[in-house]
Amino acid sequence: EGGTGKTTGDELKLFKTMVRTKIERAKFYPRWARQRGYEGIVGVKFTIQPDGSVNDVKVTKPCHCDVLNKAACEAIAKASPFNPRPDELKGKEMAMEIDISFKLE
Repeated sequence: EGGTGKTTGDELKLFKTMVRTKIERAKFYPRWARQRGYEGIVGVKFTIQPDGSVNDVKVTKPCHCDVLNKAACEAIAKASPFNPRPDELKGKEMAMEIDISFKLE
């Protein structure tokens, strides 16, 4: 409905995609796990603060390899801050939950 200044869910969707992309780029596959052929998907929950920083990073669905669980949390910390934030999130924190995949090529 043109021009009300309200954002659609698109802005939020784009923000979430940007967050995932930054985490994917920051992800590091630990050599120890790679050498042993460990793969897994780690479910992680975290909160993005109003300034784009993150806190409360928690593994919600661990994989069998602790090294990969730790690497998933480190990727989130390394990828932050997450900016620019959509207008609808200004001054608010936002909880997010994602799966981080470690797969050997």
